[in-house]
Amino acid sequence: MKTAWILALLTALACSKDDRPTPAVGTEHPAAAERRDARSQRDLARDIAGAERLGKDQAAERYGEIRQSWLGKRVTWKLDLVHALCLSAGSCHALPFDRLGADRAIVQGWMPRLRLDAASFATLQGRCAGRARCPVTVEATVAALALSVDEPTSLTLADIEVVTPAGS
Repeated sequence: MKTAWILALLTALACSKDDRPTPAVGTEHPAAAERRDARSQRDLARDIAGAERLGKDQAAERYGEIRQSWLGKRVTWKLDLVHALCLSAGSCHALPFDRLGADRAIVQGWMPRLRLDAASFATLQGRCAGRARCPVTVEATVAALALSVDEPTSLTLADIEVVTPAGS
């Protein structure tokens, strides 16, 4: 009797395991797809600065590694918008560092291009109306990153959501 009970239990477990749908290859749980990368633009600046101290061949290899580690990542960054740099949804760049404050030591000169839809652009324009320099926090995906020994750094942020801090 005990053996029959164990066989019945094992059969039930085996059947229930086989009956579960197998996830499709290449799919992931939505929560996993939405994981945020905790690194900031300052972390990217440090990565680039470290590569710049290497020899040309080593720097080129390191730039490739940096690019791969950032592309497609979802980040939350604090940026400054200046009206003259963000005149339309199709032509908007931001200042990634506070050159007047804590980030004075950062020497990178890149300004992320913000790939905005009309709603995100309108949100930014509304928040920044009448301000010469407008700090904003955005969640975005690193959509493009060009790093080169010979050319300036170029970065594009896409799928942008303006994060409104509590009390703003």
